[in-house]
Amino acid sequence: MVSQKVAFVSVGRAHASFRVTWLVRRLVPLIVFLSAALQAMPAAGQVGQWTAHTSMRRALSIDSAPTRVWVGTTGGLFSVDRATSEIDTYTIVQGLHAVSASNVAWDEARGVIWIGYDDGALDRLDPATGTVQTYRDIQRAVQFSSRRVNRMALSGDSLYVATDFGLVVFDAERTEVRDSYSRFGSFSAAIPVLDFAFGPLDDGRPGIWVATQEGIASAATDVINLQDPAVWAAEATPGQSQPLSIAAFADSIYVGTEAGLIVRTDVGSFSERGTIERPVYSLRTLPGRVVGASEFLLFQVDVLGTVTNLAILPAGPITVNVNGTSQLAVTVTLSTGEQFAVTSDST
Repeated sequence: MVSQKVAFVSVGRAHASFRVTWLVRRLVPLIVFLSAALQAMPAAGQVGQWTAHTSMRRALSIDSAPTRVWVGTTGGLFSVDRATSEIDTYTIVQGLHAVSASNVAWDEARGVIWIGYDDGALDRLDPATGTVQTYRDIQRAVQFSSRRVNRMALSGDSLYVATDFGLVVFDAERTEVRDSYSRFGSFSAAIPVLDFAFGPLDDGRPGIWVATQEGIASAATDVINLQDPAVWAAEATPGQSQPLSIAAFADSIYVGTEAGLIVRTDVGSFSERGTIERPVYSLRTLPGRVVGASEFLLFQVDVLGTVTNLAILPAGPITVNVNGTSQLAVTVTLSTGEQFAVTSDST
């Protein structure tokens, strides 16, 4: 683990009562920092030691813990202390499975961070001890040509993992795969799942919704066998609008697509929301709103379905993380590695 500090300074203006704060103005490439540290070490201290020369300027995913924000990048993993702004970095030298961390998920119950990779491997990092354990269950599913981890989220002891061949349920306590779903109704088998959300079905039962390359699919979470494709209702999205993200909010299902934001109005029916007209990479639900991230734009949707722009950002694409509180507090990571925190002055 390597540590460095950054300062918080104000930049620009956001919409209405929102303010944008520069969280990390610019991440200096890790290669520069580590090279300088290596030169400062005595010659005897360099024997038998390895240093990772990677750049963490391109962020891929983000999640938050009570005291830290965690960011997966093309050069490894770093976290930012909310109180001190100190950055801790982790690379293959500290035991990570691979250089590029495609997705991260904070596990509050166990106090660990889960890291997903392009080849399907999962890392479990304990920040308190620095120990890393790699799990290769998904990686070993060689019957699928691609096993990339696209998104992860926890529900109780279940770590849900959206992959390039379907949705995997990993038991975070027993550290083993509990179930996997690769057939969703009439959609093609082993289709990539890019995102998922938990929300009620049309009949009011608790359900799970997945965003795939061919549209969205849903199923009740209380059915006995979610591996049965017949229990999934598949719905194609309009035109060439491939789903990228999905969120359940205010009895509606919002879908971020390559062409903007749409909302499900009925079975197989969708309507546009806002005038985004760009890929919507991330949607997250907060009390009273959904926060979304598109190229150059951070926006929210209220309970009436009104889309409001929160901030126009200087680069894209971006990933977004939201605190699960009544107050909007969003951390945005640009593909350049720059970060913003957008907060509201009132709830």
